[in-house]
Amino acid sequence: VQVLRAALAAHRNESEPWRDATTINQARLWLTAQEAKDLAAQINALVTATADRFSDVSRRPADARLMASVTWVVPAGPVHPRVVA
Repeated sequence: VQVLRAALAAHRNESEPWRDATTINQARLWLTAQEAKDLAAQINALVTATADRFSDVSRRPADARLMASVTWVVPAGPVHPRVVA
């Protein structure tokens, strides 16, 4: 949370490409267990695609910056029966 607060406070001072690259996403989705599993796998694939750059400095592009990303794919509440009106 501290990293997010600091980034938001500094956002207006960032260059346009970095302002455009900064995003906050929050969603509540109605998914099946398989869809949730698939979503988590897709997110994991995106995140791990550049994971080698963390430990291997030579793999980082010259203009790369350390970015923070937090993702949860979790049930957002108890199971409720479908209500039919």
